[in-house]
This record gives sequence, C-alpha cells and structure tokens, in this order.
Amino acid sequence: MTATLLLVLKWTVLGVLLVFTCRRAFLLVASMLPPRRVTPSSTRSIAVLVAARNESAQLPTLLTALAHLDYASALLHVVLISDGSADDTVARMRGWTGAPFGVTVIDLPQSVGKGGALAAGLAEAPASELIVVFDADCQPQPDVLCWLAGAFDDPRTGAATAYPRPANANEGPVARYAALERWVHHLVALAGKDRLRLNPPIIGVAFAVRRAALEAVGGFPVGRLSEDLELSMALTASGWQTRWIGAAVVRENVVATQAAFRRQRTRWSRGMLQSASHAGSLDDLLTAAGYLDRAFFLAAVVLVPFDVVDSWWLALYLTLPMLTVLQAMRRANARPAWTFLAAAAGMFFIDLAVSIRSAVEQLAGTTAGWGERP
Repeated sequence: MTATLLLVLKWTVLGVLLVFTCRRAFLLVASMLPPRRVTPSSTRSIAVLVAARNESAQLPTLLTALAHLDYASALLHVVLISDGSADDTVARMRGWTGAPFGVTVIDLPQSVGKGGALAAGLAEAPASELIVVFDADCQPQPDVLCWLAGAFDDPRTGAATAYPRPANANEGPVARYAALERWVHHLVALAGKDRLRLNPPIIGVAFAVRRAALEAVGGFPVGRLSEDLELSMALTASGWQTRWIGAAVVRENVVATQAAFRRQRTRWSRGMLQSASHAGSLDDLLTAAGYLDRAFFLAAVVLVPFDVVDSWWLALYLTLPMLTVLQAMRRANARPAWTFLAAAAGMFFIDLAVSIRSAVEQLAGTTAGWGERP
C-alpha cells in the first residue's frame, strides 16, 4: 500500500508540474510572435477611477501624470475615491487644481475595500463609454488612454489592461526579483495570451473596461481580494474578450523590502486562490492557482532523496522558467542581467515560503483585507 501511495504521490506531483511546464512553453513561444495591431484612439468618452487609502505621499505624482494625459479634455472625467483614509489623502484630492477636465472627489467615511471603493466611484461617474482604473501609486504615461481606447475598436473587447513598467528595478535584490516577476508575467505570459487571443486577465494597476460590459456583469466585485481577476473571469464567461496592450504604459515602483514583498505576495496569493471558485476554464483555474506550482516543486525536491522522483525531472522543470526569465529580461532590456538572476536565486525560497503560508491561511479561512499598499 505504501508503494502504491508513493507512486500516486509521484505522478500527482509530476503531473501538476508537467501541466505548468507545458503552459509556460506554450506562452513563451506565443510571446515571440508578432503582436496584434492596435491603433491609438481618442474618440471615446472615459471616466477614470482612482481608489486610494492612505496614499497621500503617492498622490502628487499620480495627479501630475493625470493632468498631462494626452486625451481630449471634453471626453475625460476623473473620479478620486478615498477609501476611509486616515491621513490627508482627501485634502490632497480636494486641493488638486489645474486639471483640464472634470474632477469628482468621494470621501468614504469607512474602508470598504478596493472593489467597494471602485463601485462607489462608478456610481458617481458621469456617463462614458469606457471606465479606466488607475492605482494611486502608478504614473500613467501621457498616451496610455489613447492606446487603451484603441483596443475597443473591436466591438468584442470588454476590457484591456496596461503594462505597469517597473520604475525602480535596480533599487535592490527584492526590487529586482519583483521587477523580474512583473516582466515575466506581462512580457511573456500576458503577451503570449494576447497574441493567441486567450483573454489575458486584466491587472488592477491600470486597465480599461467597456462600461456596458462592466454593468452587464454586475459591476466591480466587492469584498474580494482579487477584484481584477474575478472581473476578468466574469467578462469572459459572458462572452467578452480581454486584451493586454504593451504600448499602454504606466510606471510603478515595485516592492523593494522584504516586509513589503511578504505583504504583497500574501495578498496576491490569497486573492488568486479566492477567485478559483469563479474559474470558467482550465486556464482560469491555472491562473487562480497562482504560485502553487512552487509548492509542488518543493514536494518533488523532498521526494528526490527517497528515490521517488529522479533529479532530472527537477532539471527539466526548471528549464522552462529559466528560458522564460531570459526572454523577459531580453524584452525588458534588463541590465546588468546577472544581478536579476542572482536576486531570483536569493529570493526564490522566501517566495516559496510566503506562497505556501498564504495558501494555508486562505484554506483555513483566516481574515484578510486589501490593506495599505506596501
């Protein structure tokens, strides 16, 4: 019986790793294909929503970037939502002057989470064809709205996500690792999905959604940790398509300290696992599984000394992530390359520990909130 259980364990672990490996290979090859064409557009009305909680220090950079957006002012309106902030976030919002477009400020007395704050902003936003969401700690580039709006020339497009380019990739080992993960996710995984029309999930940092599509699926998910992923699943389940637009760039600092990394990874990991119940396809389920393949990799490592798993399986599994990393660094023009590889080696087991702990906490049902940004 013990031999049978070990055999089942072996092929369960290796089967999961094989599925993730095939998926990575598929997206890696797809990311090398010519990108789908998008023509910038500035003819659609847009309401921009920014939900912030205790983001006073970040707001000046964001507001300056918003004021310099290259988009027709008559077609643009910005709604700023303070989600129960305890600092002077609301004062900074209300003190913003010089915007060439309409601005609405909403002060929620108590925190309702990002999804709830966005829902409140949507309710107050004027009529518009598109809704665009920006995080308070990003810096949208002047042409980002034009590139996002262009994706909606296709009437089947329900949402399009921008590319949050790391602004501080060389700040230290943690920032290098976080930047490397972002490059892999966007420049390989999401780029590959977009080129194959596989509906890349929207990313909460910066995305656009067709208002009619958003309202048709019930608006922003409220009380969820990954409202962006769940909104993506709802849209595709309703027949809408999603896009990743690499030319639509916002700059954003990635986390640069161990504490910030742990908080962010915990929130992301738990949020993805929470969204698994809404998965409508195998790829949705693999996306929601998030970082769990690393736990299966650890299980395989543990089984090697017992001669249950051959070490060459591990080498085979690690080949695809390495090729993916190299492709991402090439596309991002990461320099010096060795520093990012060293950061990946140093941070991997910390990442693994946080991912496993997050999974345990989520399965145990402990309370979590979207919290403050790291």
